[in-house]
Amino acid sequence: MIQKANENERLQSRVNELNQQLNTQQLTFEKDRRDIERQLAELRSIEEQMIELINQLNVDRAASLSSNNVPDKVGLVKSSELKINRPYSAIKQEVSGLVASYQMAVSQLEEVNRDLKKTPIHWPAASETVSSHFGYRTDPFTNTGSFHSGIDLAGPLGTDIYVAGDGIIEFAGYQGAYGYSILVDHGNSYKTRYSHLNEVKVKKGESVTQGQLIGSMGTTGRSTGVHLHYEVIKNGKHIDPFPLMTFLQNAFNE
Repeated sequence: MIQKANENERLQSRVNELNQQLNTQQLTFEKDRRDIERQLAELRSIEEQMIELINQLNVDRAASLSSNNVPDKVGLVKSSELKINRPYSAIKQEVSGLVASYQMAVSQLEEVNRDLKKTPIHWPAASETVSSHFGYRTDPFTNTGSFHSGIDLAGPLGTDIYVAGDGIIEFAGYQGAYGYSILVDHGNSYKTRYSHLNEVKVKKGESVTQGQLIGSMGTTGRSTGVHLHYEVIKNGKHIDPFPLMTFLQNAFNE
């Protein structure tokens, strides 16, 4: 009888031990489940940040890219796609890795975004009509060959003119053959010039942001008609503005 009582006591102790282990495992599983849910929520938040950053790269301008050309997702692994027939600890490790990789991607996108904001890639006028390209051409005044240091966009008098990148206004006023003109220093080896303006809406020393309205199209200075003469200067040398002006369109159409 005593032996049977001892056996029952031993079995009851074992049952209690197993119940305690089961409760501990249940608590661990519940904690892991909550951690996974929290991490997945963090992933969704990071995905939203990435989409917003990507959308910011699609700089608004007249007749520019439609929002349909901008990616609306970044390939985030959804919770329904995770293999759940595995220990929670393995799922947690995978999700933790995803969080870290997406956080790094957000950081890199933010850096790219900051650089692009200072780079003159915004189309500089509310007109798509290119009337004269960069390079050698026949001078409209002398009818002889000459170098054209920028690109001309034609449009109605008063057409809006936008700054192509973040920067500081280095010059704003009347400048001889350029007429009313604006020179912007973007602080990263780039400068841009907007000439033959009808109106200047900024002042020297003013900070401007990419896409900001800075003036209106005119025909002041040495000009044969209403247009914007737009120049991009890199490290003190004039370069063809067109590749920069179409950078976003080319990037998103690839």
